[in-house]
Amino acid sequence: MENEVLENKTINDNDILSMLESSPQRRGNSKPLKEKVLRSIDKELELLDDRDSLEIQTLSNGKKEDGRFWRRHPINDDSVVLNIKHKKKIFKFNGENKVFIIPNKVESVKERLQSVRSFLSQKESNDSIFDKENCGLDS
Repeated sequence: MENEVLENKTINDNDILSMLESSPQRRGNSKPLKEKVLRSIDKELELLDDRDSLEIQTLSNGKKEDGRFWRRHPINDDSVVLNIKHKKKIFKFNGENKVFIIPNKVESVKERLQSVRSFLSQKESNDSIFDKENCGLDS
């Protein structure tokens, strides 16, 4: 269907119905949860490429960033606690909150994220690890 320029034309209800019927309908996000989680890991890895440290940064609006996969260990400043997240929600591995305690270094976080990404990418999209009930994510 060619694009039409609608200059100086009156559009009636039948025209609108016709346009709606001829346009493709989008029904939610069709990506499997596996792809969404892998993409979240990829985004975090991209963010880490631009960092020298794991210090929480202040955003341009003056607020501290949140939603990172890591946070400072509550007892040991030389370590960070790492979770896998999607849309700021922790991804649970078969219903369990898997926490990684790793050295407080950008390279250590990147290595662990790459390892987890490799593990998840080898799984099938319909593997039980990606069941919404098991992983704690609803999208």
